Amino acid sequence: MDVIRVQYADMVGMGFSRYEPPDEPKVGRAFWDTAHRLLRAEVVQPPASLRSTLGHPIWSLRIVDVDGLGDFWCFAEQGRSGSFGMAGTCRFSFVSTDWHPAEVWAAGARSAAADHPDAPDGPADLADTLPRVLAALAAGANRVPLPGTPAAAATVLAAVLRGVPGALAADRIWSTCPLQLPEPRDHPLVAARWPAEFRQSGSSLGRQLDDLLDRPLPERVADVLPDQRHRDALTWLARHAERGAPDHPDRPCELVRRSAAAGLPELLDVIALEVQPLHWTDVPRALDSAGGKRRLADEPGLVADWARQEPAAALDRYGRERDVQLRAELAMGVVEAQAHTGRNVAGLPLAGTPARTSKKLAALLVAEYPEDDRAAVIARFTVPGGVLADPGTLATLHDWLRHDTHLDPHRHPALFPIRPAVITGGIGPDGNLSPTASAELGRADAPVRDLVGLLPGVGHLAADAAAALTAAVLRLDPADDDEALRDLAAVLAEAAGAADTHGAQGWLAGVLAGLGRRGIGQRETRQFLYGALATFHGHRLDALTDPQLIAVYRQLGAGPDAPAAARALLATADALPTVVPYDRHEEQYDERFSATDRAGLDGLDSTPFHDHPDAGDPQPGRRLPRPRLATGTWPRWVTAAAVAGALGVGGLAGAALTAGTAAPRTAAPAGRTPPPTTPPRTAPPATRPEEFVLPAGADAANQLLDRLRRLGDPRVQAALLLWTTADDDPTPLDQEPPAVARLRGVLEDRRTTVVAHPTAAEGQAATTIRVILLLPTA
Repeated sequence: MDVIRVQYADMVGMGFSRYEPPDEPKVGRAFWDTAHRLLRAEVVQPPASLRSTLGHPIWSLRIVDVDGLGDFWCFAEQGRSGSFGMAGTCRFSFVSTDWHPAEVWAAGARSAAADHPDAPDGPADLADTLPRVLAALAAGANRVPLPGTPAAAATVLAAVLRGVPGALAADRIWSTCPLQLPEPRDHPLVAARWPAEFRQSGSSLGRQLDDLLDRPLPERVADVLPDQRHRDALTWLARHAERGAPDHPDRPCELVRRSAAAGLPELLDVIALEVQPLHWTDVPRALDSAGGKRRLADEPGLVADWARQEPAAALDRYGRERDVQLRAELAMGVVEAQAHTGRNVAGLPLAGTPARTSKKLAALLVAEYPEDDRAAVIARFTVPGGVLADPGTLATLHDWLRHDTHLDPHRHPALFPIRPAVITGGIGPDGNLSPTASAELGRADAPVRDLVGLLPGVGHLAADAAAALTAAVLRLDPADDDEALRDLAAVLAEAAGAADTHGAQGWLAGVLAGLGRRGIGQRETRQFLYGALATFHGHRLDALTDPQLIAVYRQLGAGPDAPAAARALLATADALPTVVPYDRHEEQYDERFSATDRAGLDGLDSTPFHDHPDAGDPQPGRRLPRPRLATGTWPRWVTAAAVAGALGVGGLAGAALTAGTAAPRTAAPAGRTPPPTTPPRTAPPATRPEEFVLPAGADAANQLLDRLRRLGDPRVQAALLLWTTADDDPTPLDQEPPAVARLRGVLEDRRTTVVAHPTAAEGQAATTIRVILLLPTA
């Protein structure tokens, strides 16, 4: 160690001044100037009131800036009497900061010890004092008092300096007994108080120093260090600081010597990571230090433990970690954390997860696991209770699994359930599925069952979309399992009836009609009806009230397999008066009508049928043997009754008959008993029929809209669509033409109740649609 010494003294009776022994090398002016500045500040000539300092070593250590040369450690020695002379002496030893302050103190103390042969040994309780001093420094105390005499403080300071990093030592003044207050007063200071002999001098400096060092040492380390890890590390540090390095007791241990910590808390962290037994909570700090990583290399399981506890932080760390072994442990912990919870803790691309986080997770999976292992990892998240246990949730990861984690849907079909949103979004305006939607639906092993599990996340589907979806599924899967079909209907009806169960009855009627238009058989349609009604019953629907739904049910009928909840609602429809819809099935004409309806229809038996000029009927003036709905002009009062009856609204039928008094009414044939007179009813809102014929072409819907606009866009209360198929049209008579479906859609969008039926005619050159609207009177 190279030491540069200068001193001020009165060695030749010339007063207290700069002294250069003739046998020592010359010292540069910069060091003399630095020493002179210290003399004018804190390292002063011992005051005259102190007749002798022998037996009380006055030593201090600080870092100083030597002009033009940078920072140096400065060990200063002050004294009066004996070898110091009557005027006193101040010696300054400058040492490079490449040395640890403990080594500088030890070298200065050895050199100065000869001036105090009678100084007592260090304190007997060093093992108790040292941890308390270190704890005060670790807690951030600005001024730390040392117990005992200056000689005892010299021993304590030697041990303390062996336990602190160089950066902390450089911020403070370390003194056995200051002879001047520091400047500025709040400069960090570690020092002992004045001994009794000095206090007898009458100087007030002792009292001022007492005031400066007014905060005592902590009685217990735990009082200022609540972290048990830090307390354990400080115990280790105090033990090694007390005895020094194994090969050199004056030096600190290697860990302290090489530490770049700015303070004791950081040093205690390093000790906890590199020396003390590790806990998983130490892993983040250990990963940021070379020594900590060396420890983790021997205990890699701690990294996985931490990642299991803090998967989000571990995922972030994984992207910055370069050690292959540590990356593998981080990945294992993240996967294990996600596999044991139903929460999204690993950054799967679910709602609320930033895209960058999901990409980090995908990068981790791709980097750490081959494809089959990667698929097995994802499969662990799909077990009951897992974050992806719901097939609908798993379906939302389709693109991420395929494009980000590079899994093949054909190799791992269980991880790629069908996506209902793709299917329902592919239902076109014509009610057919797009190729993409059909391909998606075709991936299902059991389409009906699969949709039951996936549809709850889709939300409400319009009636025609629900019918198109159900029909498409049934074409792929005949659904021998009636319960599965009822469950599918229940899921669709749940969304439709969640807000308005009564309004959902019209939705159900539309679905059932849509199934019929798509050629779905009665058995499957009934099962759909049962499932939907059971759901409505669960929403506390007590009775069926929608006329169209009741009419469709009466056409379908019910079998003995209807569930109890569905039977309860169907019974309410059975209790209502029966009104038979008009169509071309002969067996229906033997059904009994109410007296009012029969009175209105019997007159048709002998009434000539006058052809409508737009109908194209080649048989003018023909008579109808039965009241069959065919092309031609009907008396307006009969038309209103037909619309009302076909819609199942008996009140409207009666109102139409009452409103038709202006029209001629055919008398009952001779010999027939006149119908009984019915009691007067309360008149319903006045209505009038509006009828016209449209060609069954692609433009039928636009023509209907034009007609409604010319009528002033009235509120259409009900509508009857009667189509007559051309003779050469191969379409089955009971299959609804596309043009009729489009007209139905236009009217239902206007909240109009619609009934559509085929009618019979001979010699029909083209398919036509007779539209009968029930409008409010102006």
